[in-house]
Amino acid sequence: MSLGLAVAVCFSLMSCEKPVIDVVEPLPESSSAVSVKFNVTQFEQIPFADAISVSRASVSASQVCTRINLAVFSGDTKVKTLNQTIDDDSFGTLSVSLAAGSYRIVILAHSCTGNATISAPEEVKFPSNKVTDTFIYYGELSVSEPKSVDVRLKRVVAKFLLATEDDVPENVKEMTFKYTGGSSTLNAVTGYGSVNSRQTEVREVTSAMHGKPAEFEVYTFPHAESGELKMTVTGTDAASATVVERVFESVPVRVNQITKYSGRFFTGSDDAGSMSFALTADNDWTQADYAY
Repeated sequence: MSLGLAVAVCFSLMSCEKPVIDVVEPLPESSSAVSVKFNVTQFEQIPFADAISVSRASVSASQVCTRINLAVFSGDTKVKTLNQTIDDDSFGTLSVSLAAGSYRIVILAHSCTGNATISAPEEVKFPSNKVTDTFIYYGELSVSEPKSVDVRLKRVVAKFLLATEDDVPENVKEMTFKYTGGSSTLNAVTGYGSVNSRQTEVREVTSAMHGKPAEFEVYTFPHAESGELKMTVTGTDAASATVVERVFESVPVRVNQITKYSGRFFTGSDDAGSMSFALTADNDWTQADYAY
């Protein structure tokens, strides 16, 4: 096999979704351009922790995310982008200059390691296809004079939480979560996932986590308000050898909800048929608990 072919094959196996190139086509300079300010002040039902339902009150963006991305579209053409990190003094307030006209606006709040790529309102991708707690705003805006717009972002992810009731063995160094049924690409118009992804998340197990129960969490974009995942969870040692592996079939997930699986992960029965799952709560932004 030639070197070029080997490299091509390697890259084809590394990701289930192809990278995209972010292209911005600025509008022609116009003396009639006006300033538009977006104030990101409201988030729908936060915080995620402890599944506490919170009213849609004004909060600081820094309480929710570390990055905010704005994209402005004129029809299907992207004409403006603006990216902020939590270290920016104006974090949560985004100002752009636009010519008079009608636009489609996408605003994302997340905590990825880099900025999201917003190729179109219907196609939003995240660095390395990794999903964090994510909030979005999508809307249409008519611009004719300077204005300030307060926007409310809504959470668009579901969270799977694995809680081990037994102690993490000292030889377990990583926990790997492989799952299908969700998406790592987002349609900001619908608020749902748009690609059938095979997602993989790896969580380091530190020495401080050994000898006690632990919790691990992963996020995904459901394809509808609710759906199901097939989740394979593997604990591996320092040599990447499998210590324990469990498969959870038909894991129910829902936008703005935590699905929590609790049980003896490391020392429980290997007979999947002996695992019992009992739903204890199933309300928007409350926690759905299962025992295995």
